[in-house]
Amino acid sequence: MTSEQGTGDDYGCERCWPHDAAAAWGARQGLAPVAELVHESHYRVAILSCRHCRQNFLSVFTEMVDWALGEDPMYWTVVPVEADEVTALTDLKGAPREADLEAMASDRRSLLRDFPEGASKPTVGWGVGLRIGPHD
Repeated sequence: MTSEQGTGDDYGCERCWPHDAAAAWGARQGLAPVAELVHESHYRVAILSCRHCRQNFLSVFTEMVDWALGEDPMYWTVVPVEADEVTALTDLKGAPREADLEAMASDRRSLLRDFPEGASKPTVGWGVGLRIGPHD
């Protein structure tokens, strides 16, 4: 993960998008669901919203099943999105393409939570853009 903050400071409020990455991950748990774009067991894409400032976020979860050891690596990326991007995503007929999602917020600060295989605990930090990890 990178320590760069990108251009994410113009989004959200201190309750939903604080400067501390661990606090931002904690705040993510309190975001309200707006739309679920993909709901598969190892790949989920959702739009979430802050109950206070109404900032929308795109949240992507991926998991790769480890059939041998059972330590499935899991990855989350959360990135703020604009109202027109939310409209474009919710107006789609079917699931959004991964390449389109990754191109959407390529210059914005994103929150990354990685729990790789063999790790004793996940890491949380800032990155830039939306990353869709490997998934089944």
